[in-house]
Amino acid sequence: MYQIWIVIVLGSKIIYDSSPLPVTQSQKCSARELKNYIQCFKEIPLTDYYVLINDSIAISCVVNNQHGKVQWRAKNLVLGYDRSVPGMPRLQIIGDVTKGEHNLKITKAQTEDSGDYECQVQPVDAHPLLRRKSTLHVTKLPSIPYILYKNEIPKNNEIIIDFNVSVKKMLKLICVSEGGLPQPIFQWFWNSREVTTDEMEFILIINIQPNKSSLSLPLSLLKSGHQILCVIKNKATELLESRLQSTYQRFEAKVTVIMFVRSGNPLIQNSNQIVDENNDMEFTCSMKPTGHPKSKLKWSMNITAGFRMENLIKIKYNENQDELITNLLLKKLNRTFHRVNVSCISESPFITKSSPPFQIYVKHNPQKLSIVTFNEESDNPNEKSSFPPFIQQNHLDIISGIENEDINVLCFTSSYYGTLNMKWILQHGDFVDGSKLTIQILSPLLKLDHYLSKNHTIQTFITQKIKLKRTLNSGFIECHATTENQILLKQKTKFNVFYQAKISVISGYVSQFPVHEGDIIHLTCCSYGGNPSPTLRWYKNNSLVLFSDEIKTDKEEQTLDFLYRVFKHDNGQKVFCEAKSENVKVIPVKSNFLIINVIFPPVHLEISCLNCIPNKIMANRTNEFLCESSSSNPGSIITWKLLNCSSIEIGNSTNCSSTVMQGTLSTNFPGQYNGWKTQSKLNLLLNYKQNNFILQCQSRLSHKILPEKYKPIVKNIKLKVLYPPFIMNSLNSLYVFEGSTVNLQYQISANPKATHFSWYFQNRFISSKQNLIIKNIHFNDSGSYKFVVENLLGSATRSFEIDVKYSPKVVKTSINIFNDSAEFFCEASMNPIYSNFSVVWRRIEPNDRIAYRDSRDFLPILSINYSCNSNSKPTNQMRINSNCGINKNNKIYSKLIISPYQESDFGWYQCMFCNGIGMKGRENLHLNIPIKPWYLKISQYSKQGTDISHHSLLTCCFLSHVNPSIFWLVPFSNEIIFSTNTTEIRQSTFCGFLHMYVKEESYFGQYKCQAKNERGSSRLAYVSLLPTFQPDFPESFKLFILFKNNIHLSWIKGADGGSEQTFQLRWWDEKQQSTFRYQTVKGNQSKETLEITISNFSIGSYSIDIGVNSIRYPDFRYCCAISFVVLSDKNDTFDGTNTKSQTHVEYPDVNLENLNLSIYYIIIASSIVVFLSLFFALFIFVCIMKHRRKSSVSLQNRKKSLAVDSLLKLPDTLNESKLMADQLDNSEDIQMKLDPSSEPKELIIDQETIKF
Repeated sequence: MYQIWIVIVLGSKIIYDSSPLPVTQSQKCSARELKNYIQCFKEIPLTDYYVLINDSIAISCVVNNQHGKVQWRAKNLVLGYDRSVPGMPRLQIIGDVTKGEHNLKITKAQTEDSGDYECQVQPVDAHPLLRRKSTLHVTKLPSIPYILYKNEIPKNNEIIIDFNVSVKKMLKLICVSEGGLPQPIFQWFWNSREVTTDEMEFILIINIQPNKSSLSLPLSLLKSGHQILCVIKNKATELLESRLQSTYQRFEAKVTVIMFVRSGNPLIQNSNQIVDENNDMEFTCSMKPTGHPKSKLKWSMNITAGFRMENLIKIKYNENQDELITNLLLKKLNRTFHRVNVSCISESPFITKSSPPFQIYVKHNPQKLSIVTFNEESDNPNEKSSFPPFIQQNHLDIISGIENEDINVLCFTSSYYGTLNMKWILQHGDFVDGSKLTIQILSPLLKLDHYLSKNHTIQTFITQKIKLKRTLNSGFIECHATTENQILLKQKTKFNVFYQAKISVISGYVSQFPVHEGDIIHLTCCSYGGNPSPTLRWYKNNSLVLFSDEIKTDKEEQTLDFLYRVFKHDNGQKVFCEAKSENVKVIPVKSNFLIINVIFPPVHLEISCLNCIPNKIMANRTNEFLCESSSSNPGSIITWKLLNCSSIEIGNSTNCSSTVMQGTLSTNFPGQYNGWKTQSKLNLLLNYKQNNFILQCQSRLSHKILPEKYKPIVKNIKLKVLYPPFIMNSLNSLYVFEGSTVNLQYQISANPKATHFSWYFQNRFISSKQNLIIKNIHFNDSGSYKFVVENLLGSATRSFEIDVKYSPKVVKTSINIFNDSAEFFCEASMNPIYSNFSVVWRRIEPNDRIAYRDSRDFLPILSINYSCNSNSKPTNQMRINSNCGINKNNKIYSKLIISPYQESDFGWYQCMFCNGIGMKGRENLHLNIPIKPWYLKISQYSKQGTDISHHSLLTCCFLSHVNPSIFWLVPFSNEIIFSTNTTEIRQSTFCGFLHMYVKEESYFGQYKCQAKNERGSSRLAYVSLLPTFQPDFPESFKLFILFKNNIHLSWIKGADGGSEQTFQLRWWDEKQQSTFRYQTVKGNQSKETLEITISNFSIGSYSIDIGVNSIRYPDFRYCCAISFVVLSDKNDTFDGTNTKSQTHVEYPDVNLENLNLSIYYIIIASSIVVFLSLFFALFIFVCIMKHRRKSSVSLQNRKKSLAVDSLLKLPDTLNESKLMADQLDNSEDIQMKLDPSSEPKELIIDQETIKF
């Protein structure tokens, strides 16, 4: 064979694919190879290896004089040179390598392991390639075989064959064994001799499937006792046999042939079939021949009920060679054995035979008699087409019927077998005269008759017709039956004859007599006789009354009382008594009817409008109302009233003003409870003023019928009159202040309710709500307003004017510069504009020069204000003049003229308008005239601290109308450096910067800066660059008392010394100087001035100072103490914010109006404190003078002069307070400037100290 190998490397495995190429199988070592020491196979593998599944096997491969590497090929997979094959744990190379042993061991071999295996030795130099192939066969044992006959496994491994079948028939067997590998070989043996088709042509062996084999034999050759054997073999059984040897058992299945011979028929030999009850009966059954294999005899009976084992005794069973005999004895046969069939049965493998049935007849008497009634039409006893239905009825102990009724009576027996006679006996009493009892033997209506039941038992019956009389209630009818053995059976039935009672007239209440609601009526009913005794019952309108008294019985008389409380629903009811028997066939007896007449009033009224709806009545239109009372007896009388009630009187109409209305006469018609409804009509014309009036209808019974018991009833309805809206109040022109809230509301009357509201301002729609609320009203809201209200019926309109009074608002500003003059112009809108209006011009400057703020952050810098309080022209003698007036648009204007202007006039100006309402209107204007630069000294920029080898930024700021050139003079090199990043931090405020890197100590010193523009140069300014130092104290530490218990503080930062600085406010109560409270504020490089508000001060005297530290110098240094007094600790509002709960630091915008008010409070409080101090000083002085009156005169004079001097100083303090108040009145920007280094003043009087 020729093969080619294609090698594919997958990991450590090598896969070979084969194609035809010449391959030579190596042989065992030759003499030449052994002599020349050439590698060769010392032992070569076998060509085929066989192994049982799950067993292990080793394929031999031994190499002599090995030089090349050895590997195995398993089918198409090369296993490599590793002796333990990776990834294949069941494969392993075993043997001694030094001896050239490379045997392949396969553990737990599986079917998929079957295939070709080849041992390969690699060629080396003169040593050739060696290879030798073997084939592995994995075998599997087959299952234990079994033989099928007619597709079933024979029972007990026996095959029974009918001997009478045709000899041409064949016996076909199938042997089955599954799961063998390779396919098993089937062998058949007949009586220990192997059966082959070569020996006998009529024997057929066919292998149906790999796991089945069929054997067909002629039945004519078979005899009973022949054995047929199926044996299977394959390579696996051979391996197992070689392993077990003597203990090996063959895989075989065996069956035995039995030839069947039929038996004779069984026969019962008894002749007598009739037996008396409780006697024994014996049966004999025989069968001949017995057959092969022998048959078995059994007894069979068709009885289950009443059968007991003691009734059956098997007395004999004989098995002879040619005959089988069996006997059966039945003892004490009862009636349940009547008509029972007894059979003898023969059972064999192929056929079952039975003897003819032998029927038993057991004589027995009836057990009972039954008396029943029947209908001649439906239960005719002569109709024998079907089994009579009355025989299925139960005996009647009592026969019931109505007097003079004819009934048919029938007596019948229970089932029996034999003969008997029957007759009737009747007994009854005639108690009309109370005398005798009669007994008679009746002639049957029909002759004695019999019925044969399904089980051939007999039932016999006789009939009789009887007319029922009440005398039979004390008698009976009896049926007699006599059997052939003279046993007498009796059955008796009594009679119950029903007859009617008599009833008398009802006594007690008289029909139609009027009674009042709640009264009790008494009725009595009597009855006589009747069977059964009747039940007396009261009926009302043919409905049974369930709550009558118990029935009283006296012999044949029965009475029933009826005590009944009447109500309105009883009015007109018909009452009668009934005597009713329990027997439904007895007709009840009824008394005469009584009619109840109950007086009752109406319980409610209903008012309706016939041509309107009560809650939708059109004004000025006639409406027809109907009042209807509920049912009453007799009918009621209706009256009308119209009530006018206030909202608090509606529930008590007796306090309302009322008008009696004339309606139509009351009309009655049938109503509920057999009473009378009453109606009355009223025509009513209403106007809008009668809206919400009440229409009242009253109903009462006639005064002749107990008026104190029946009160009138009243029904009210509220009348809703519909009309278009109208406005009940009017609004004149309104005068309101700007910022206030205006709530405009009209009182509207309308029905139905107004649905649409419209507000118009200057003929422009603004709102659809009923109320017009204008919050924070603006001066632009002045003008004409109109209100329109609508409902479904119409509309109403009102107009008015609103005049908004508001504080001045600057609407226009300008600055005109021509020649050497500057003209400022401000125009303001305000309401009202007084003839003596107030306009003020003043000079201002920013509160913080390095941070932009609005106009409130400006402070006045001139004590002189330029006022204009009239339209008179100012004089021309002053360089700065102002004038004012009112233009055509009803706006006030003012001009400030500076002529000629000077460089000192450069800066900010403010125009301020006042009309006595709210905040003053103001606007800031900047006069930007050509000036040479001015240096601005800012403390935090005046000197800078740093360390060597660090950067530092020097800042120098100037005022200039244009961006100036700023340059620096460096001290250590006298070099001039221009600032390249000049910045305008505020209008006309420019700052230049110098970035320095300090290399050495010589860089410290004073740096000079100067600014220059087209108008000239500024003076030289100095900025010191120093080693890091402690931060400077803050400057201009100021305190503002904002409002009662809040204070506002501000200060100007000093130089920070080279690191970020922090400020700490420290305050204390004068009474507890050792207890401090603190508030910390971080420094802000973009601000010159810092501010803080502190809240929640209690009443008392306090001092506060300020401290500063830095990161480099963390200890705070304090200065600039200020004392102040808090007069109230109430929670007040400041700028709309509740500040009592605020404990954090805030920076609010100062409300100057509130600030003015706070200053006024401080001045007044200071005056009071001064006055109290004076009074207290005088009091102490008087006390001390009295105490030291006995002292020396010179000492007293000295103390008196001291007190007088102190008192003389206090008015000066008051004068200072008044002067301060005057200044506050002329300025809205208020600040208290105190000397930080000053100490509180003290007044000493006799060693008592008062601070103020």
